Amino acid sequence: MALWLESRARALSDQVALKLGTLGNTSRRLSPSDGGRDLPPYPVSWYVIATSAELTPGTVLSRRLCGEDAVLFRTQSGDVGMLQAHCPHLGAHFAAGGEVTGESLQCPFHGFRFDKGGRCVATGYGTSPPVKAQARRWPVVEQNGLILAWYHPAGEAPTWTVPAWEDEGW
Repeated sequence: MALWLESRARALSDQVALKLGTLGNTSRRLSPSDGGRDLPPYPVSWYVIATSAELTPGTVLSRRLCGEDAVLFRTQSGDVGMLQAHCPHLGAHFAAGGEVTGESLQCPFHGFRFDKGGRCVATGYGTSPPVKAQARRWPVVEQNGLILAWYHPAGEAPTWTVPAWEDEGW
């Protein structure tokens, strides 16, 4: 069983390293147990990024997830989104004056607005949004009073969910 687990871990490590190699922003970590192969810089997992109580509607929070800057925001309808911290238009930091406008996050510099999927839905100029103006997004879930964000170094979708627990009486 131990040999099977070790070989499976090596195979998964190789797959992730191949994908990471295409991103160009990886860290090399060496491990004696894997013969010095590239390992992902952070585990593929769900991470607690905030509590539900600290993210009220209209709030924008600056966060760091696995070495990357991000912003967490709650839309007016109560949905949660997490995007890269800097606007893809000209790089303004969303948490430094950005605000939630309805169901989108507005950049403080030129007023570009992005939905929680990272798609530009409006510009500050009244022109149609540029197709290439896309902000990186992280999948998020809210349960048991916590907001969790999914991290995968190659940006892949979640492969598992965090089970909710019964917290009555705690």
